[in-house]
Amino acid sequence: MIWRGKRKILRGWRKWLASLRLDSYFNLNEKSRRDNPWALPVRAGHITFPDSLTVFGRYLLRQDLFLLENQLDRSLRLRFLQAGERNNRLTEGGQGSFRQEWSLRYADRLNRKFRLEAEAALRRLDRDFASAARVDRKILSRRTKVRFSYRPNPRFEVALDGKLLLDQDRIYSPPTRVTLVSLKPNLNASFRGRGRLRLELEWAQVRARPGNRLIPFEMADGRRVGENFLWQAGLDYRISSRLMLFFSYLGRKDPDRSGILHMGKTEVRAYF
Repeated sequence: MIWRGKRKILRGWRKWLASLRLDSYFNLNEKSRRDNPWALPVRAGHITFPDSLTVFGRYLLRQDLFLLENQLDRSLRLRFLQAGERNNRLTEGGQGSFRQEWSLRYADRLNRKFRLEAEAALRRLDRDFASAARVDRKILSRRTKVRFSYRPNPRFEVALDGKLLLDQDRIYSPPTRVTLVSLKPNLNASFRGRGRLRLELEWAQVRARPGNRLIPFEMADGRRVGENFLWQAGLDYRISSRLMLFFSYLGRKDPDRSGILHMGKTEVRAYF
């Protein structure tokens, strides 16, 4: 009986370990003025790439831990991301950035037609400019996203996305605090080998404190203070075996604009 209990425990551990996957990615690019480009400066035991001798360079480190990835019903992903960039080619002086992110994403297929996705993230973004005419950034962002989708059949899906952002620019004292709340209903439909149709409508409300400061574009996903509206439509359709139709439209209403911005594009491709 004791041996059977141990075997059950071992099988349980093997099942959990089989559902784990670790995914690592690292990328480094540099154009520098160093005689030996591989001799990266090390200070206090840490590599300080990119530095002042870098003409242009960037690095990206991404580490993902997946749980229950092989299951169709639900999955969990924990992500750590860190990136740095230095650009000293600009005439007004160099600029650099440092970005770090911790995020947790959960996906659950509630049943055959309904699906839920939720993500929470903590992000940090620091930007420094050599030019005194530009203001540095030290942004701390907390964000939550939820997506609820309904798919009655494989060719049709209706979804609702919700987002909450709490951003702080700590370069100031007191810091600039920005809050964003957005809702985005969207529709996707396919036409049995002919093409697909995409429709989106997004509403976003942005508030800032203090209200007399300019908000950098890195905050609130680039939205302006007030009510923001964005709607999009896209169609890819195969007219015949040799003709394809592509159509896209974007409309935008910003709080500081009196009118509406319209942008559209239509393209027909012929294959011979």
